[in-house]
Amino acid sequence: MAKLHKATIRCHIKTQPGTKYNLYIDGVLSEKYEFEKTNRGWGYKDIRIEVLEGKVMIPEGAAEAEYPTYHEDPVWVYQKRYCEWMYTDEFNHDEWYSGIITYKHLWPQGPSYYNQEKPGGKIGKPVWTYEKVFNPMKYNKKETSAKLRKLLGLS
Repeated sequence: MAKLHKATIRCHIKTQPGTKYNLYIDGVLSEKYEFEKTNRGWGYKDIRIEVLEGKVMIPEGAAEAEYPTYHEDPVWVYQKRYCEWMYTDEFNHDEWYSGIITYKHLWPQGPSYYNQEKPGGKIGKPVWTYEKVFNPMKYNKKETSAKLRKLLGLS
């Protein structure tokens, strides 16, 4: 049975050749843009990228969340489909920046796990073993994002 309580979020920063930068997640220097979250929880991480040389870009599709399945094969989903995850008034997705970039990386609740037809088989539907505060699905991304910002005291 899968570990049903944790998911991993990763973000892939694009860089120009020769770019050097420091990445801080909640003020801690990090080697990679990755952190764990509980599936039922929502929240944010403070992200700070200090570009020392060159330029970086944070694509809208750069953030992925890995969730367990019933048979322990991970499922990757793009955060952009369910949540406006980069919260800032200063920076935009898909633009090159140098200097210091700061924003909040938001995430909504996620499913407990994904059902699966059989080991190595087609991935099934998300399964929720707890009561949802909001429903982070593709069709209500704007509503999910607005409620998430409100719950976090950001709007």
